[in-house]
Amino acid sequence: MKKKILFTLLLTLVFCFALTAAISAATYYVDSNGNLVDSTSDDIAYEYDRSNSNIANIYLHDSTITKIVIPDMSDFTGTIQLQSGFDASLGVYMVEDKETKATSLITKIKEIVVHENIYLDGAYSVGAFAGFTSLESLSFYGTVGCASKGGFVQNCNSLKEVHFYGKDLSIPSKLISDMGKNYTTDTGIMFVFHKGSTGTISTGYDTLPTVANLKDGFTLIINPDIIPKNPDDPRLGVTWGQVTATTGWELVVAISDKSQYTTEELEAFKTSHGFASRAASVDTATTKEAVVKTYCELGYDTHNSTITVVDGENGLLGEATKVTGCNKCLTGEEEKLSPVFNSLGYSVFADGSIMQSFSVNKTALSAYESASQSNVKFGLLAGVKDNLTGTNLINSDGTANQKLGATIASIDFTNRAYDIFEIKITGIKESYQEKNIYCCAYYVVNEKVYYMSNKIANQDISDMSTTFKAQLASSGL
Repeated sequence: MKKKILFTLLLTLVFCFALTAAISAATYYVDSNGNLVDSTSDDIAYEYDRSNSNIANIYLHDSTITKIVIPDMSDFTGTIQLQSGFDASLGVYMVEDKETKATSLITKIKEIVVHENIYLDGAYSVGAFAGFTSLESLSFYGTVGCASKGGFVQNCNSLKEVHFYGKDLSIPSKLISDMGKNYTTDTGIMFVFHKGSTGTISTGYDTLPTVANLKDGFTLIINPDIIPKNPDDPRLGVTWGQVTATTGWELVVAISDKSQYTTEELEAFKTSHGFASRAASVDTATTKEAVVKTYCELGYDTHNSTITVVDGENGLLGEATKVTGCNKCLTGEEEKLSPVFNSLGYSVFADGSIMQSFSVNKTALSAYESASQSNVKFGLLAGVKDNLTGTNLINSDGTANQKLGATIASIDFTNRAYDIFEIKITGIKESYQEKNIYCCAYYVVNEKVYYMSNKIANQDISDMSTTFKAQLASSGL
C-alpha cells in the first residue's frame, strides 16, 4: 500500500514539472511595427520561440527585414538572453528554414531593439551579437547586464550607436568597453543615455576601451541622472594603466532645456559627474570635462519651432533681434529688425516753449508686432516732475496714471496715420523755467511701459526730465 502511494506522488510531481516546463516556453509573433500580434495576423514580420529566459533564433517571414524588435512580453518576467548560451550568437533565419537552419541571415540585420531586461553572455570572440557585421544600432529599454569576458559584438564593425532608455541602470564596466572597441574610425560610435534614463556607470575596471583601441569618434552621452557608480573613485579603469589624461573621447551631458538652468548651473555640468582619468591615485586623476548640449541639439528630441524677439539695448529705439529656432537649445537663425521709433530730440523757443519730436517706422512696427505676436501702444506725455510722488506715469493699458499727486497729460498716437509725433509745452513762465518737467513719449508692449526721451528708451523715467533753461542753454539761443 505504501508503494502505491509513493508511485502516485511521483506521478504527480512529474506532471507538475511537465506543466511548469510547458508554461516557460512560448512562441511570439511580431508585426512590421515591432508589436506582438496573434499567430493568425496578416502582418507577421518574424517570430521567435522563448524557452525559459532564452530566445535562440529569430525566424523571418519577410526576407527584407533589417530591424529586430523584442517587445515587452507580458507573460514573462525576468531577464532575457538573445542566445542559447555563452558561445552562441542570436540566430536569424527564414521561417521556411526553421528546421534545417541552413542559411544564416545575421549579416542582414542593421538594428536590434530590446524592451525586456537583458543579459549579454559571451567569451572573447563569441557572444550574443557576434558576427552581425551590418549591425549599426542597439537600443535597450530595460536593464542591461553582461558577462565579464566580453565578445558580445565581436566583428560588429558597423556598430555606430548604443542607446539606453531604462531606469535604475547599473551599467557594468565591461559593456561599454567591449562594444566600444569594434567600431571603425570613419564612423565613430555613440553611447547615448536618453532623457528619463537613470542609474550608474561602473568605473572600477575597464569602462572604456584601452588607449590603443580608443579610436576617433568615441562619444559618451549621459544626463544629470547618470553618475559614476563610485563617486569617491570615478577613475575610468585599470586597463588604462597610469594614464593621467582624459583625451581621445568626448563626454556630453545632455539636458532637455537650457532655459531651465542658470548660466552657473550649465557651467557646473561640465565637471559635475566626475568621470576621471586612470591616474595612479584619485588625488592625481584628471576630471573629464563635458560638453553640455540639449537632446534636441543632439538629434534625440524634437526642436521647439518658435520665434523669439529680443529687444535692442535701447528698447524699440534700437534694433530688435528676431530668432527663428528652438527655445530649448537656444539656437536658430537671427534676423535684425529695424528700429520702430526714432528720437528726434528737443527744440526750444524764445516764447517759453519746449518741444520733443519722435518718428515711428510703420513698416518696422508691423514687422515687430508680427514677429513678437504682440501689439505696441505708443503716445506722448507731459508732467511736472517736481510735483509728482512717483515715476509710473503711464499705466500698463496706456492710460495716464492720475494717482501720483498731480495731473499728467497724455495722448495716444497708436492708431493715428502720422509718421511724426511730437509734444510741445508752451507758455512756460520765468518762475517755472528751472523746474524739471517731462516732455517725452512712451510705448507699451506686453503690458510693460517704456519711456523715450532724448534718444534713450527704458522702463525708468527718473532721469528723463529736463528744464526749459537747460535746453535753452544747449540750443545756443
